[in-house]
Amino acid sequence: MLVKVTQRRTLLDDYKPYLYERFTQGCRNASLLFREVRYQGFLGERTGVNRYIRQLKQGLETAPPTLALPKPRRALRWVMTHPDRLRPHEVLGLKALRAACPELDAAVEHVRTFAALMHDRRGQDVFDWIEQVHNSDLPSLQQFARGLLHDQDAVVAASPQPGSQAKSKDRSPESS
Repeated sequence: MLVKVTQRRTLLDDYKPYLYERFTQGCRNASLLFREVRYQGFLGERTGVNRYIRQLKQGLETAPPTLALPKPRRALRWVMTHPDRLRPHEVLGLKALRAACPELDAAVEHVRTFAALMHDRRGQDVFDWIEQVHNSDLPSLQQFARGLLHDQDAVVAASPQPGSQAKSKDRSPESS
């Protein structure tokens, strides 16, 4: 006796939460949704998206299962990865984590701001970032920020602009 396989994993599975969210927002155009997920990295065929949207319209398909909480290392990777390089299900997972935890949401914002400062070699702006972290309720990031203050010369050296060292003296949050 042959049994029909109904729970086989497909290329579309990682994109179903996104498609479902867009569908519930009122977008019913399968061609547009296909282009959106294709842009996000979907490698499957248009027919799979068409079929899924048709099933949603007919009420045959329900919301995809909510994403389980990721392991800490995976969540950290999501935070540390540039947002443009995250897969759709990772974007949704991080969005859910951030919505569930205001402290994590604030930490992600601070970490991403710091990464942008370092990437763009704007060392002179780090002192404003340190002050923002100092005013937050994130002890681990505050400790990291204090460590940056102990090595101000290296922080300023990250900036290509001349004269940034003079600008940064005595800018510690403790002196405010």
